[in-house]
Amino acid sequence: MCHEGVMVRWLFVVILLQTAASDVALRPMQDAKMSAPRDTMHLPPTEVRRMSEAEEDANSSNYSLTSSSTATTTTSLFYLAAEVSGYVRFAARDVNREGALAACEAALSETLGIAAWQLNTTAELIEDATWHVSYSFVVDGDALVGMLQAARATAADTSEFTERLRQMLVHSESFVAGSLQMVVFADPHVEEVDVFVLNSTSTTKTSVTHTSTTTTQTRLVNLVLESAVIQDPFLSVKMHFNRQARFVGQSDASGCYAGGFPIKTWQSFGHSPRCHWVDPETLEIFFGRAATLAPGEMLYTALGGFEPSGNVVWSTVPSLSTQVVAEGAVEVSPALFYPRTALSCSRVTISAEGSVGGVHRPLEVTWFINPPTFDAVREALQGAVDAANAERSRVLQFSPIVWSNAIQILRVIFGEISYFKIPVHVNITAQVSNWLHAATNISGTVTLSKQQESMPELLPLATELQVSPHEEVNFEVTTRPTNMTGCVGTVAANVETDVQIEWEYRPSGFGVNLPWLKLSGLRNLTDNSKAPNMISFASNSFAPNTHHQFRALASYKIDVPPVQRPNVTFNLTIRPSESPAAIIAGPSEVGVNCSFTLNASQSMDVSMNNPLSDLIFLWTCDASMACDLFNFAAENQHSTDGTGASGKVMHVMGGQLEEGDYVFRVAVRRRTEPIASAGNASINVRVTAGLQPAITLLVPWAAGGRVSLQASDLLVHAVVEHHHVCTWPEEWIARFALVEHSLPHKILTFLQLDTESTTTTSSTSTTSTSSTTSTTSTLTFTSTSTTTWDDSYNQSDFDDDGWLNKSYESNETDIMDFNMTGHFPGMRTQTTTTTTTLPDSEVIFATRDFHGNLLLAGVMYSYAILLGDAAELLAWEDNATHLGDILASSLALVAVSEPFHADAPPAHGLVLLEPVMGEAASTIFTISTTDWQDERESAMQYAFYSFPVSGSLTSDFEDPIKRRGLELGYVEWDDSSHPQFWRARGGVELRTFSSAKSMEVMLGAGVFFVLARARDDLQAYAESFLAGPMVSAPDSFDKDAAMAFLDVARSSNEASRMINAVEAIASLAELVPSSEKTAMVLEALAFLEGATRLDSTASMVRMCAGSAARLIRGTADAAVLRSATLAIASSLDNALTIDVPASRVVLESILEITTANAQNQGGAAAAVSSEVQTAGLKLGGSFLAALLPGETQTLTWLDAGRGTELRLGKLGLVAGRRLAAAFTCESQETDLVHLVQPSLLSLDETTATGDPDSALAMDLQDTWWHSTNLYAWADPNAGVNSFVPQDASVRSFQVTLCGTVVTFSSMLEPLNISLVLPPLGTPPLGYFFVPACAKWDEGSNSWRSEGLTVMHQSGLTLLCQSLAGAGSYVAFYAHEALPTTTTTSSTLTLTSLTTTSLTQTTSTATGPSTSTATTFTVTTTTVLWGMMTTSHDGVAPHCSQTLLPDLPPGAAAFSCYGPRRVGQECRAKCDPMSTLSIEAAVTCGSDLNWAVSVLCPAPTESW
Repeated sequence: MCHEGVMVRWLFVVILLQTAASDVALRPMQDAKMSAPRDTMHLPPTEVRRMSEAEEDANSSNYSLTSSSTATTTTSLFYLAAEVSGYVRFAARDVNREGALAACEAALSETLGIAAWQLNTTAELIEDATWHVSYSFVVDGDALVGMLQAARATAADTSEFTERLRQMLVHSESFVAGSLQMVVFADPHVEEVDVFVLNSTSTTKTSVTHTSTTTTQTRLVNLVLESAVIQDPFLSVKMHFNRQARFVGQSDASGCYAGGFPIKTWQSFGHSPRCHWVDPETLEIFFGRAATLAPGEMLYTALGGFEPSGNVVWSTVPSLSTQVVAEGAVEVSPALFYPRTALSCSRVTISAEGSVGGVHRPLEVTWFINPPTFDAVREALQGAVDAANAERSRVLQFSPIVWSNAIQILRVIFGEISYFKIPVHVNITAQVSNWLHAATNISGTVTLSKQQESMPELLPLATELQVSPHEEVNFEVTTRPTNMTGCVGTVAANVETDVQIEWEYRPSGFGVNLPWLKLSGLRNLTDNSKAPNMISFASNSFAPNTHHQFRALASYKIDVPPVQRPNVTFNLTIRPSESPAAIIAGPSEVGVNCSFTLNASQSMDVSMNNPLSDLIFLWTCDASMACDLFNFAAENQHSTDGTGASGKVMHVMGGQLEEGDYVFRVAVRRRTEPIASAGNASINVRVTAGLQPAITLLVPWAAGGRVSLQASDLLVHAVVEHHHVCTWPEEWIARFALVEHSLPHKILTFLQLDTESTTTTSSTSTTSTSSTTSTTSTLTFTSTSTTTWDDSYNQSDFDDDGWLNKSYESNETDIMDFNMTGHFPGMRTQTTTTTTTLPDSEVIFATRDFHGNLLLAGVMYSYAILLGDAAELLAWEDNATHLGDILASSLALVAVSEPFHADAPPAHGLVLLEPVMGEAASTIFTISTTDWQDERESAMQYAFYSFPVSGSLTSDFEDPIKRRGLELGYVEWDDSSHPQFWRARGGVELRTFSSAKSMEVMLGAGVFFVLARARDDLQAYAESFLAGPMVSAPDSFDKDAAMAFLDVARSSNEASRMINAVEAIASLAELVPSSEKTAMVLEALAFLEGATRLDSTASMVRMCAGSAARLIRGTADAAVLRSATLAIASSLDNALTIDVPASRVVLESILEITTANAQNQGGAAAAVSSEVQTAGLKLGGSFLAALLPGETQTLTWLDAGRGTELRLGKLGLVAGRRLAAAFTCESQETDLVHLVQPSLLSLDETTATGDPDSALAMDLQDTWWHSTNLYAWADPNAGVNSFVPQDASVRSFQVTLCGTVVTFSSMLEPLNISLVLPPLGTPPLGYFFVPACAKWDEGSNSWRSEGLTVMHQSGLTLLCQSLAGAGSYVAFYAHEALPTTTTTSSTLTLTSLTTTSLTQTTSTATGPSTSTATTFTVTTTTVLWGMMTTSHDGVAPHCSQTLLPDLPPGAAAFSCYGPRRVGQECRAKCDPMSTLSIEAAVTCGSDLNWAVSVLCPAPTESW
C-alpha cells in the first residue's frame, strides 16, 4: 500500500558469533536440523524473519566430517538492503490528491514491475494543476537491476508512462481528458548497496592435513505472487510465486490452509478444495464443488497468509494479488430445442439444456429476439426474455398468456385478412458461454400456425443419432398439453388433455424424399418400446451404412386428428459394419521342445452379432527363420480341430521350431465376406532353449481394452501346458500379480487364487484342491478322434470345442477352450490312431482378485502369473518390487497378460435445475446433467433422484451462497442394510437410467437435493448433486386440483413423470378434505397402474411399489389397499426383467399393505390378502423363470424382525436317480412329494437338486411372512383364528409343474412342514397353552386344524404333518381349559419313527504288503414321538350343545369336534345326498354362545 510521508530505510546489522568445540566432529546437516531453533530478527520499522537452520537450502552448505578434531567456527551475517527513490511531476486539471496519488501508484507499479503495496508515495500540489509525486521502495539484489533499467528507460522516454497515467486518471470523476502533460520523470536514486549478501562463512581446522570452508548465503527477499493460471483440464488454478513459499499456518487434510486467503477468495475455490505444492514456488489448488473463480478476476492472498521459504529473511508479507488467466480454451457446442410451429395460444419453450462445453461449470445463456421477428411481437415478448436473462436461465419460456397477447397485438395491426396471409416468425438466438469466456450463438425460428384447433406441445430430446449396427436405437419426445387459461384470441380451447403420438418412418440418403409410412404398419421394423413417446429398436435392426428418418406427430386424443400437427423429425445414421474382432491368447515364451496352443476362440463379431460358428479363421506365421509347421502342411492346413491352420485354435507340437522370435497371426472373417474384410490379430512367441512349458493367460479384455477401476469381479485364468518333457516341480505353487505393463513391470500387489475356479481333476479320479484344474488329454494330427468323458458331465454338456453351455454348433474338436464365465469342461480324453501327441495335461489357475484403487486412469496394466517354490514366492511377495527382480533369479516361471487400459469412472458432472423454487402440483421442474468426462461419454446413461433436506438445513436454501455449500453426504446404493442406503435416506427415484441428460419432474412440497447418477458402458458409476429445489405447498388442494395435475402428467406419456406426479399428490394428501381423500387416492392409484403399462424396466417396478406405499400411508381403507396391490401387480406383469433391488421395494410395500389391512375385516380384507399373495407369487415367478434346474434364490425384506422372505427353487431330478424316467408333466402328486419335502423341513433355505439340462423341473415358491400374520383381520369367532396372534409367522408354499399348480391334495403320504411358533406369552385365566398348527381355508376365511398333526416341538420350531396340501400354514398356541378339580388321568401314546442308513468304511493297511478292507454298517434309528392326552374331572366354560342353532333345511345333523370349550366347532353337511363336502359350521364364542361361521350356499336356505 502507499502511505503519504512514510519513508522506509533498511538497516544493516552485523552479528558476530563464535563457537568452539573440542574433540567433537561436525554433525551432518540432517542431525543439525533437529535442534536448531527459529531465530527471529526485528529490524525496525518492519519485522524481518530468518528461517531456521532446518529450513535452509541443503544445496548451499557443505560439511566436513573427521574422527577427532578441534573446530572453530566464525559466522558473519550482513543484512543487505537497497532503497530506490525518485519523483514524478505532471500537470492534470481537476484532479484531487487521492486521484493523483492512486493513478501515479498504478502507473509506477506497471512501469517498474513492482507490486503497488511495496511503493511508498507522497503527492504535493506545487503549482496550479501540477503535481509532484515522490516514491521509494526497498528491493533485493535479484530484482534491483531490472527495476533500475525500467526506471532509467522511462526517464529517457516518458511516452509509455504518460499513456498509462492517462488511463489511470480517467477513473477520476472530475479529470478533464486531454489536460495531462508530463513535466519530468526523474532518474531514480539508489542508496546503501553492498556486495555481500548475508554471508555465513565457516572455517574448520582439523588434525587432518586439509581445511574445508563452507559458505551459506541468506537473503532479504520480497514475496511476489507472479501469476495465477488455470490450465487444461481446467480443474485447478496454479499460483506461482517469485521464490519458494509456504503457508504461514498448518494445512489440513486437504493440503490447504484456509487462513491463507480472504473469505471471498477462499469461497471462490468451491466447497472442499484440495491443495498441492507442485514445486517450492508453485501451489496448485484443485477446485471444489461449485467453484466460481474465473479468468479476469483477481486472486488475493490474506495478509500474512504466505511466507517465503528457504535460506532467506523477509518482512511480514502483505496481501498479494494477481489477475487470473486461463491457458487454452474449450469451445462451446450449443444446442437449441424449440417447437418449429406454435399456435397463437401456446406455451412456447426454447431450451439450450443440451449445450455442452461448460467445463465442469454451468453454461450461461443470454437470449435475444432477432429479425425477421416483427417489432410489435418482439416488444411484447421482451419482458420474458429480460426475466430469463436476469435469472441466467437456460430455458426461455413464453407462457400462453404472453405468447397469445403478442400475436393478438400483431393481429390487430395487420387486420384479419393480412394476418392470415402474412407469415409470422419469431427468431430466437441463444448466446451460450462458459466461464472461460468462450461463447457461441445458435438460433431457431418458431413459425406461427394460424389453425384454430388447440395443439399439445412437442419437444425432442435429441434429433440426430449415429450408431453402429450392433447398437440399440432410441428416440424420444416430451409432450404436454397447452394451458389456455387467459389466452387472448379465438383458438378453440381443448377439452382433452391426453396426448397421442404417431410415429412415421422413411429411409433416406437417396437424394429424394420418400413418402412417410406409419411405423406401426411396418412388418420388418419392430418398435420395442411400450411408451408412446419413445421408439426403441434392437441391435442389428438396420443394415450397415444406411440412413433413416423418423417423425413424431402429436395431437390430442380426438376422433379426427387435425391436418397440421406439431411434429419433429429424427435423423438416424448407421455406420458401416466393423470387421470381426480377432483376439489371440497364447504363451509369450516356450521351450524349444514344448508344445503350445494358440487360441482365438474369444474373437467376436460384435458389429453383426454373428455366432462364432459363422466366422472363418486363417493362421499364418512370420519369422526370419523357417516356420514349417505340421499345421501348414497341405494335408492339414484346412483342418479346424487345431491340427491345421483353419480353426479357432492352433496346436503347435514341440520340436518343430528353432530358437528365435515368431509372430503368429490370425485373420477372422465372416463366411459371406472376402478376406480383405477380416479382422486381424497377432501374437509374439519366443522359442527358447530349455524346457519351459507354455503358459497362457486368458483375460476378459482384448489387448489394450478398457477395464473399469470400479470392477469388482475380474476373472483371469492361467493355463499351463505340460507333459513328461516340459514340466515344473510338483511342489511349486502359483501366484498372480497385478503389474504395470511397461517395463520393468512394477508389481502393485500380489493376488489371491480363486478357490471355486481352481480344482484338480484327472481322467481316472477327481480330487479337490484350492489351486488348480488339471485336464489330461492326448491329440494327434489327424481329422478323426474319439472322446471319453467322466461322470461329472454328460457329453452333451459341451460343444465340439470344449465350451460349456454355448449355443453354437460345430463339428470341430480341440483339446480345451476356456469359457470366460468361469465354467470349464470336465475331464476329457481325446484319442486318435497316431502316436504324435500334444501335451499330456493342462493346469488351470484362476483369480478374481482386483484392486482398482491401486491403478491410475489412463495407464496400462497387466496380470502376471508366477510359478515357483513356495518359500521363494513368499520372499518375493515381501521384497520384490518389479518382475525383473524375479526374472533375474531364474527360479520361477513368469508370464504376463495382454495389457488393459485402466478406465476411470465418470467424473466432474454437474446437475442443473430450472427453476430453483416453485409450488407443488403446479411448477414443472427441469433437471439436467452435463459436462461429464468419460472415455466413452457418448455411451453414458443417467438416472435422477431426489432426497429430502433435514430441517436444520432448510433455512440455508434461501441464501444462494449457503445453498451452494450444502452437502448431501454419503449415499449407499447397494447395501440395503446400510444406514445411508438411498431409500433409507428418503431417496426417490425420479427416472431410471437413460441416455437423455434431462427430464421434467413434478415434485411434492418440501426442500430437496436433486442427484444425477451417471453410468458408463463398463457399469462404473458416479454421482453429482445440487441443493434444490424448495417447493412450497399450495394454499389449498382438493380432489379436482389433484385430477387436473394428474391430467397434465398423463399428457407427457412418460411413466416416470406420471409416477412423480403421484408422489407430489401423496405429499399434499393432508391438504385434501377428508371427504375427498379416499376418492382422490383411489384415482391416483388407478393413474399409477396406468403408468406401469408404459414402461417395462425393473426401475418402473421400484418406482411404482414405492409410490403406492407412500400414497396409502395413513389409511387402512380396504379398497385403497387393494388398488395399491393391483398397481404393484400390474408393474410386475409389464416388467420384462426384475432385479433384486426392485424385489426389496415390492416386499417392503406389500408388508405395509398387509400391516394396514389388519384393521379391516370380512370379504374386503380377504380380497386384499388374496391380491397380496398374488403379487408375491408374480414377483417370485419372475425370478423363477430365470433359474436353471437345481438353482435357488432368496428374496428378502426384513425390518426389526418383521417382513417377507421368498425362497425360490427350481426342483429337478438328477439323471440316473429314481423316478427320473417317470418324471413328466403328468406325474402324480405322490411321486413328487420327495422333491418338495426337504425344502419344507428346512427353516433356513430351499433345497433344490437337479440337472441343469433337465427338460422338466418344478417351481417351488416358499414364502415366509416373518412375525406377520397375513390374515390378522380374520374373524376371531371362526376356526382357530382367535388363537393366531398378529405377530404369528405364516409360511405359504406353492409348487408349479409345467405351468400347472400342484395342490398336493390327493396324497397317500403326508407332508412334513417346519413352522415357527410365536413368542410364548401368558395364557388367559383358567387356560394353558398347547402347541398347534393350522392351514388357512379361503372358503371360510379361517385357520383350520383338520388333517394336521403336531409331530414335534423344539424351542419355537414346530414340525407339523399335513394331508391338506399346499397353501398357508401357521404355528400357534391353542388354549386348553384348566380342570375345575384336581383329579386327572393321563394317557401316553408313543409313535415310533424308524430310519435306516448304510455306511461304507474303507481301511488300508500298509506294510510289506498293502491290503484294503471295505465294511458296510447298517444303522437303524428309532425315535419315539410322545403325545400326552390329559382328561380333567371338571367342566371348562363351554357352549351347550343342546342350544345349537336350527339346522339348514335338508342338512345333516351337527357333528362337534374338539374339547368342549371356547372355540369348539360343530359342522353339518349341507346336502347329505351329495358327494360334495360342503358344510355349514358354528363356533363357540367367548360369550359362550354359538356363532355361525360358515353358511350353506344357495339354493339351500340359510338360517
